[in-house]
Amino acid sequence: MQDAPGFNAWHADVAKSPACGLIFKQALGLPPEVVSNSLLTWAGIAEVAAALRLAPGQVLVDLACGRGGYGREIARRTGARLVGLDFSAVAVTIAARGARHGHAQFCVVDFTALGLRDHSATAATPVPR
Repeated sequence: MQDAPGFNAWHADVAKSPACGLIFKQALGLPPEVVSNSLLTWAGIAEVAAALRLAPGQVLVDLACGRGGYGREIARRTGARLVGLDFSAVAVTIAARGARHGHAQFCVVDFTALGLRDHSATAATPVPR
């Protein structure tokens, strides 16, 4: 398992290589606006969104959100507010730049102390990585 500095370096390298992102998008069937963090396909994102049964305004916490693409897409589909949490500052910076609406917030966290209040989220998911 990599630590935060390892993931920071990986996310920085991927961000510098548009070809890498295109390969992932093509292989997974993702549209241009969705940033891949794993091997979840476009159909897989639809399955996760449906399974969560989120309603507009509810809160989705995406643990280990990476660059935020999957969480943003699930929030867009459901109307949920998104809180993306990751220990990679580079990934969180990229995720925040990609947030196009005011219903997404991305934070760098220590996963042993998230600081979330009880009942502050409707759903939480680490999208399969």
